[in-house]
Amino acid sequence: MNQGRLLTNTRSPRVGPRALMIGLLLGVLVPSAMARGKNKIPYENFEWKVYHSEHFKVYYYESAANLLPTVVDMSEAAYRQVSEKLQHDLNFKVPLIYFKTHEEFELTNIFPGFIPRAVGAFAEPFQSRMVLPFDQEPEKNYSLLTHELTHIFQYDMFYNNRISSIVRANAPTWFIEGMASYVADDEDNLDRMVLRDAAISSNFSSLGNFNSLSFIAYRIGHAAFKFIEEQYGIEGVRNFLWQYRKNITGNVPAAIERAFEMPVEDFDRQFRKYLRKRYVTLLPEKEEPDDYAREIRTRRAITTLSPELSPSGDLFAAIVPIKNELDLVLISTKDGRIFKNLTRGYTNRYNEINVGAFGGINDLAWSSDGNELVFSARKEGSNRLYIVNVLKGSIRQEVIFDGLRDAQSPVFSKDGSLLYFVGNVNGFYDVFSYNRDTEQLLNLTNDPHLDRNPRLSPDGKEVLYSSSRNGFFKVFVLDLAKGDKVQLTSGLGNDIQAAYSADMTSIYFASDRFDDIYNIYELDLESGVKKQYTNILTGAFSPQERVIFDHKEGEEQRQLIFTAYYQGRYRVYRMDKPEAREAVYDVANDNFANVKNYNMSANIELKDEQYKKYRLRNNFSISNVNVNVGATDDGRFISNSAISFSDTLGDHVLDITTYSVSSLENYYVNYLNRTRRLQWGASFQSLQEFFVDSFTFSSASGRARLERRYKNVQLGGYMRYPFSLFSRVDIGGGMSDQDVFRFIPNPGAEDDPSQPSFVFTNVDFTEPYAYINFSFDTLRYQRWGPQHGTALDVGVRTVLDNYETYSFDFRAYRELTQRSLIAFRTIYNHSDGDTPEFFALGGNNNLRGDYGYQEFVGSRRFLTQFELRFPLIDRLQFPGFAFYNIRGGMFVDAGGTWFEDFDFEWEFQDTDADPNDPLSRPWDPENPDPRYLLGAYGVEISMNLLGLDVHWTWAKRTNFDEFPSSSRFSFWIGRKF
Repeated sequence: MNQGRLLTNTRSPRVGPRALMIGLLLGVLVPSAMARGKNKIPYENFEWKVYHSEHFKVYYYESAANLLPTVVDMSEAAYRQVSEKLQHDLNFKVPLIYFKTHEEFELTNIFPGFIPRAVGAFAEPFQSRMVLPFDQEPEKNYSLLTHELTHIFQYDMFYNNRISSIVRANAPTWFIEGMASYVADDEDNLDRMVLRDAAISSNFSSLGNFNSLSFIAYRIGHAAFKFIEEQYGIEGVRNFLWQYRKNITGNVPAAIERAFEMPVEDFDRQFRKYLRKRYVTLLPEKEEPDDYAREIRTRRAITTLSPELSPSGDLFAAIVPIKNELDLVLISTKDGRIFKNLTRGYTNRYNEINVGAFGGINDLAWSSDGNELVFSARKEGSNRLYIVNVLKGSIRQEVIFDGLRDAQSPVFSKDGSLLYFVGNVNGFYDVFSYNRDTEQLLNLTNDPHLDRNPRLSPDGKEVLYSSSRNGFFKVFVLDLAKGDKVQLTSGLGNDIQAAYSADMTSIYFASDRFDDIYNIYELDLESGVKKQYTNILTGAFSPQERVIFDHKEGEEQRQLIFTAYYQGRYRVYRMDKPEAREAVYDVANDNFANVKNYNMSANIELKDEQYKKYRLRNNFSISNVNVNVGATDDGRFISNSAISFSDTLGDHVLDITTYSVSSLENYYVNYLNRTRRLQWGASFQSLQEFFVDSFTFSSASGRARLERRYKNVQLGGYMRYPFSLFSRVDIGGGMSDQDVFRFIPNPGAEDDPSQPSFVFTNVDFTEPYAYINFSFDTLRYQRWGPQHGTALDVGVRTVLDNYETYSFDFRAYRELTQRSLIAFRTIYNHSDGDTPEFFALGGNNNLRGDYGYQEFVGSRRFLTQFELRFPLIDRLQFPGFAFYNIRGGMFVDAGGTWFEDFDFEWEFQDTDADPNDPLSRPWDPENPDPRYLLGAYGVEISMNLLGLDVHWTWAKRTNFDEFPSSSRFSFWIGRKF
């Protein structure tokens, strides 16, 4: 699972220009672009200020002001490094927005959607902004800053900061992200582990296979640039970038051929050889985990993360991906069978379980009696701790912290009354204790060093943890009674995930001190002797000792449980009789080579005159551009164009949108202030729409089609208050000028039966309006759309002396398998008054069956739809291109529209005419009677083609008594419900 790191690591992966453009322009990385009611809530009220350095405009807030001198100094040092390496300078100051914690970073409005925990930082091309948290050890902060700054240089060097050029070039991930990683030299040994595994597992064939966003694409790209430098020197790298820069189409393969004077296939071949040679010398010296340990193969899970051995040793708890969610499960140490899923199915108790396996972080722990488990999960903008009753599989307690961020790696005290964990206060990660009864929170380490992975001793008197010292994590022990901290390990390399032996005479830990590869070691606490237990090429982690009674031997036996990253995923192993494997390790063998000799300081001192106030009018420019097109199933062209302006911080947004259906043009202008939880805005809209008048005229063959146009121009304001991530209320009002139609009985029909019973008459009015709307949304999305959850919109709208409208929209999705689901939707609209609103039905995704687009109209509308959605073809290959994710659907639709005085029947039309009703006629699928419910069923094939959702529909009209054999074909472009 090479993409696992992208999904789980909380720091290393970054969003590059290609990924960010996809997110901003197409919405695939922005859940809120698809969700109807999810809310991005500003849980903190930041008062922003600006400091102007030579090359940056640094935006900060008061509680992060203590980091400003370091941020400015590091950013100027990073600028010198990138500028020198790329031989390029920027002619503008880069906006740099930093946060003191990752949780606060996730609150930024610069990225319109929800930032995943996996995203460590991002650079944004519209305003060339860098946005990042500044909450890691100094070397990590510096490399992260340099990585994102390289993207800013890319925008300027390659594309002259033109959005159209960035989109047109569509540079592959390996090139864009690999270059940024190479310039920043940001690989750590966990990163290199993934690359080694890919190289020895022959997971690489061509750079062209790494065009999409995945963590392995970062690593392969970094290695490719390193290969170029080693083979051709730094000038070879610069020449390659120059050849790419000269190519107006942004063709990377063409730049490779011109720069290195060889076909791309030959370059790939040489690069493959380079990767193999890079690690081939280690292969005879290293082992595979299967050589000396037995894999506890977890059934029905592709990877096993953060395993934690139970007190009895018969089970271990772990986080595994089941379907499309991460679940906390119990697994047998004997055969790997999943004994119990403690968090089965989707839940709204929390957003996601936190997983730090790819960052060397522990994630969960057992209570000493084995009755409880504790883990960290994300909810409402912060990490919370959740305590699970193992026997019942229910959450017993939710722990929320005020003023503390990023709570992680929790463990129980011996009696279970306390929780020990790592948290961030004022930008520093320390070990804390929390009393479950009194809710007292204490900082136990309280120092400027980054702490990780607390682990309680068997007697409950000490806590082991790792702490960053001089660029390396070292194991410390904390005496809980005295508060004394003692360093236990030393030397080169990182020592992480320490755990006591059962008798407390030694500790086990993972370390990359030898060959830059994480393996399992033991430290004898009395003699200081170190022993090594594994020597694998990829990486081994999370050692835990298990003591069992061997009835055959009549004595206790030790076992060592650990995880190893192997063949693209984390696996759990059990080493029997580890004493047969132990080898004394001499610290003189430490050969840690991945030392970062960063020059992280430019010796910058802050000057009083460079502090500035943040002024909105000086920081407003284009922040997004979006163009979408579509087509109705009766051939009408639909277009939607939008341009957004925002301030540098993304808190003030002005959207201008044009939307057209054929020749009907609609304009929207909307301002939204997102600085506080209670958001407010103002809007202007000019709408032109049409409906089909099937009443005014009739013909011998049935109803005649007459399209009538109407207009609505309104200006108003609104307020929005989110109650939670899932629910909110919108309240607004203003003035509305409408040129519309009124549906009235035709007085002439009494004297002339040939005339229609109802007619439309034109009315024009200008009146105040008001509305209130409630939204609830728990939807989860996959790349093809909604996958699971529920969405509800309920609203009331009134225009004085004209109408009151009530709206109801309910949608539900239930996941069946990882890629199949059932989708359901019900809509009901009801408008009363002298001039009620009109609602249309028919065409596209609103009543399929080859009905005309908006063919039916009324002041009431009802629609219900049921659909089974499933994958058909994952990849359809053609010479030079391929189609992906072709999906199918089987659907049933039913609905109708009517007016208040219209004699509508809440049933489907009978196959035969009613002899007692002179207006009754037999059901005719070619000319259905709109006084009855209309029905259709059929199949649909959908795919995304060049960013457009295209659909081919074969539907049959039905009254659910007759089922015609002939189907009706239609083609349309647009989003499904």
